[in-house]
Amino acid sequence: MPISVQHIRHATSIISINGKRLLIDPMLSEAGKFSPVPFTRNYHRNPLTSLTVSLHIFEDVDAILLTHRHFDHWDTKSISILNKETLVFCSPRDQSFVQKAGFKKIIAINDYYEWEGIQMRRIEGPHAPGITGKILGT
Repeated sequence: MPISVQHIRHATSIISINGKRLLIDPMLSEAGKFSPVPFTRNYHRNPLTSLTVSLHIFEDVDAILLTHRHFDHWDTKSISILNKETLVFCSPRDQSFVQKAGFKKIIAINDYYEWEGIQMRRIEGPHAPGITGKILGT
């Protein structure tokens, strides 16, 4: 079965694989809603660009993959409009937050998880070196 990736903006994408649609890091707010990312050289408000797709495409996803919960990967608009019955994959440290946001089906991936023939492996990754990396976290 073919794999397709639809990049929406920033880290937000929809991956179609094994007949499933997986929404990655939803950031669905209007352009300019949030302040610039602190401690970076980018002084533009976020998101930097408008959505080029209708919000309706997010109604038909089978699962959400949250890599981490910084505002530019999981924003308040996403939390408010996405179906709370949608399965969410996240890291163990984000599980409580996702649950408090009202999502009912949550799988925290410690290391490796296979779902519907889709293999997922969680890895840690710093955002930047030095003090900026310590402030932004993983």
